[in-house]
Amino acid sequence: EQNLMNADLQINAKAAQSGTESGAVNTRHRELEIYDPSMNKLSDIRLKLHPDDIFMTLIAFLDKTANSFKLHERKFKINAVYITEDDRLDVKFAISQASEEEFVLEITRKKGDSMEFYRLLPQVRALFQGESGQNH
Repeated sequence: EQNLMNADLQINAKAAQSGTESGAVNTRHRELEIYDPSMNKLSDIRLKLHPDDIFMTLIAFLDKTANSFKLHERKFKINAVYITEDDRLDVKFAISQASEEEFVLEITRKKGDSMEFYRLLPQVRALFQGESGQNH
């Protein structure tokens, strides 16, 4: 079984076109933003995993499910695009720090079909089943 938590995860050409020239993602120089609890959304997922592991698991998932995605150069953020028969769904994924040991995967629908967005959320939650602190 492929280990999705490997920081040296190799990703295919779709991700390589998304801002990674070598096909491997470097997480060492990415900045974490501090989570703003006043912005708490139902789509936020609280996790006790290291941000690198969250990021790499998310990239592997998007590589299989999204039509395209782009990695932010310096932050733990990814913009993904899903093309459906009727619409286009743009989603932003961002990892922020809630406390010393807890991180939050913030998932935001930027534009597109809200029903498709709400079908996507359980799939992302399932990636981290058993690793979450408290889901909202």
